Amino acid sequence: MKKFLSLKTLAVLLILALSVVAFAACVKPNDENENENEKSTYAVPEFSLTINDGETQYTVTKSDITALDFASASRTKNEVTTYYKGFSVADILAMKQIATAGIVSLTFDNGSETDFYESDLEVENVGSCVLAVVASTTETDGYVLMTTPEQNSEDPEGPIRAVCMAQSTGFKSVKNVVNITIHRPAYAVPEFSITITDGEDEYTVDQYDVAKLDFTSASRTKNEVTTYYKGFSLSDILASKEIATAGIVSLTFDNGSETDFYESDLEATNVGACVLAVVYSGTETGEYALMTTPEQNPEDPEGPVRAVCSAASTDFRSVKNVVNITINRTPA
Repeated sequence: MKKFLSLKTLAVLLILALSVVAFAACVKPNDENENENEKSTYAVPEFSLTINDGETQYTVTKSDITALDFASASRTKNEVTTYYKGFSVADILAMKQIATAGIVSLTFDNGSETDFYESDLEVENVGSCVLAVVASTTETDGYVLMTTPEQNSEDPEGPIRAVCMAQSTGFKSVKNVVNITIHRPAYAVPEFSITITDGEDEYTVDQYDVAKLDFTSASRTKNEVTTYYKGFSLSDILASKEIATAGIVSLTFDNGSETDFYESDLEATNVGACVLAVVYSGTETGEYALMTTPEQNPEDPEGPVRAVCSAASTDFRSVKNVVNITINRTPA
């Protein structure tokens, strides 16, 4: 004999089923729940950050980033690891609809008039950079807001601290960040590395160093054919590395080649007319192209960097594929 459920029993089962559906609809995926919990657990301080992208400025405040997911980072110094939570720089750029194409690097600074500090981050490491708002000495709990200039005027950590965990960068941390400046060179800048030797001191100059400098022009005429170059002033590069020019007699540029070595000396008086060129053109206003590298033309590479001097008072004209600059000073 078949048994039938009573109307009362059916009603109870229907109510239970509807309750389960309603509860399931209210539950978010675990990762979303965890992020929502973090946002309610960790305070986000009031702050204002300016992003400079050429002539365009963007302001980022607490109200902007609270819509973003939390991101984590850590930094070890003197064998002590500090854990941070905050917001991904990549997410902030995307939120402000700032295109990353063409960016070479970003400079973070604290805007201080008395204790200014800045550091450069390569664009390929943006994904590893976090603007942290809380910190802890343990990974799982104990996160607190960082000290602000009002709380610690001598050495404020926050309210925002930029932290990067990438192993391939010299950028580690910038306290109390108030400005981020984006560097987009007007022309393509190739990867390169030049060593400047000044006595016992050595300085490395690469594409990230020059990205902050203004482009400058030079030209060279050979066999009645003029080639136009754009690159970076040697004077600006020496200044950016804080290399004193007093006492310099000359600078020797060489290509570092073991099979076809070439060098040329530039008088100190003509440093201002020397350009480390990265692009060239057959016409002054035409399209500029990168110079051939040793990989592209092993027999006679022009670049990636070519030293060009347009001063009429020098025998120095050009050195292709520069890899070394040696500073010659007056003997002490």
